[in-house]
Amino acid sequence: MVALLLLFVIILIIFSIPAVQTGVADRITKSINEKNNVDISIDRVSLTYFGKVKINGIYIEDHHKDTLIFSEELRTSLPGVSNLLSNNPNLGNTYLEGLKLKMRRYKGEDRDNLGKFIQKLSKKPSGDSIPFQLLMDRVEVSNAHYSFINEDSENPEFVVLDSLNIYANDLKIIGSEISVNIERLKAKEKRGLNIDNLSTRFLYSPTQMVFDGLAIQTPQSLVNANLEFNYKIEDFSDFVNKVEITGTFTESVVSSTDLKAFYDEFGKNQLIQLDTDFKGTLNNFNLPNVQLTGMDRSSLRGDVTIQGAFSQAGEEFELTGDFSNFTTNYYDLVNLLPGDLRGKLPENLREFGNLRMQGNAIVTNANLDADVLINTQLGSAEADVVLRGFNNSQDVIYTGKLIFKDVNIGKLANNENLGKTSFNLDIEGTGFNAETLDAELK
Repeated sequence: MVALLLLFVIILIIFSIPAVQTGVADRITKSINEKNNVDISIDRVSLTYFGKVKINGIYIEDHHKDTLIFSEELRTSLPGVSNLLSNNPNLGNTYLEGLKLKMRRYKGEDRDNLGKFIQKLSKKPSGDSIPFQLLMDRVEVSNAHYSFINEDSENPEFVVLDSLNIYANDLKIIGSEISVNIERLKAKEKRGLNIDNLSTRFLYSPTQMVFDGLAIQTPQSLVNANLEFNYKIEDFSDFVNKVEITGTFTESVVSSTDLKAFYDEFGKNQLIQLDTDFKGTLNNFNLPNVQLTGMDRSSLRGDVTIQGAFSQAGEEFELTGDFSNFTTNYYDLVNLLPGDLRGKLPENLREFGNLRMQGNAIVTNANLDADVLINTQLGSAEADVVLRGFNNSQDVIYTGKLIFKDVNIGKLANNENLGKTSFNLDIEGTGFNAETLDAELK
């Protein structure tokens, strides 16, 4: 026992010598670089008092001579370091400090720089292909940075995460496939979204990404989902239109404060509870059997399809809904989207209180085509109407048929001499306010 302890102390002293640390680092990198035609450098390798190997200043260059991976420090077991010299390293329990992973898909290329790097590691010196394999039983990452840049995209910065901390297990990189069980992930997203915790069983391949048991928590929101992304590699150049997504959201609560990171016209502190399936692309998706409640007194049940949500300035936005129940009111709508709706919705909608609608509707950023049954605190109506330009109360054009039942005209007109009445109307006109109103009633 004393002899073993003495041997360990001698090894520790030897590894504390800078020349030895640099020499071991050079030997490891030279072996890997010559075998795989890659560019990896290591500042030094040392041994900790607890028998762990510490590797400092790991730098991996991509095929464009830019940074792919950098880590200030990596700690792993001694057998793990010896495995680095092979094409199937098993690092066991591993700790990474100050990691930077900068994934980039250069313009016109068929895969990102990490895929290119793994492809090089998967070739024998003879040129024959063998699957590269990296295994970690447990991995802890602190104070990290991750980014994915797609130069073929209209918005190249797809994901940028800072102050990234990860606790994960069962990491496997086998050829071009990556799988890992993320227990905890905390980060700050560049657009201002703070992720307090993210957990999922993640799988990546050249044709699919899977987020199984995904849970995302921010200071305001909690999202529970199972998601699957299917694609061809070239689809990432137009992610929002070509990558097909299927999934389920259950018992999720989303805050409009978090949504402002993606669309600044949302209001703050409006909570929405969501249960739905999801199918389609980000720019054309269907929510079958969606159930949504939140804000003050709003709720929605039905089948909804949304197109153009990520179009430039929402110019191609279109919502098609078959609603078994859509309940909302003036205040909820304005509080959810104050930038789009405040001062543009007719203010006399306040008098109707909660509007409960059933039927079909198509809504764009400026137009409405609806065939619905409406119940309000002032009465009920059947409406088959078309509005064009409703985002401008002065120039809006409308036409349609309305069948009113027991409508409190007196309260709507602020005239106590008038009471409830029922009537039918054919309407055609322009304008909602007194200065521009020009309507024909039949």
